[in-house]
Amino acid sequence: MTVTIHQVTYDSADYHRLFWIRNDVLRRPLGLVLQRADFPEEAQTCHLGALHDGVYIGAGCCLLKNGVMRASQIAVLPEYQGKAVGRLLMNEIISLARGKGAESVVLDARQTAFAFYEKLGFTYAGRPFTKLGVSHRTMILPLKKAPSARGRG
Repeated sequence: MTVTIHQVTYDSADYHRLFWIRNDVLRRPLGLVLQRADFPEEAQTCHLGALHDGVYIGAGCCLLKNGVMRASQIAVLPEYQGKAVGRLLMNEIISLARGKGAESVVLDARQTAFAFYEKLGFTYAGRPFTKLGVSHRTMILPLKKAPSARGRG
């Protein structure tokens, strides 16, 4: 299965497709509906889509603030879960973070996703908390800085 990751423009037709994937995977099972008001920085956020055979099958968001890349709303359609789509989305977020000189990638993971993020190298930061009625933990992936050219000789 070939999947490619693309950045999409906020408020474009592709953005709206990804928005509904996020809703269907992350909110609908909780009896909720995703609202733009839930994410006040949505317009400044980088939106990523996982594309397979011309159809979006996954979505993810990230926003760089104060040297930290915050990942959020990583969602893969159920029929494509377990097929490395989430890993591709997260690898792209990590790559973007490194490219922008971020010190770390941080996210709030649902309990059902702890093992997934641990496999990517994330560790726990803080105590469990409940959000939208679901147990979460903040997780962090420190990013190694490239060696400095100073001191080489």
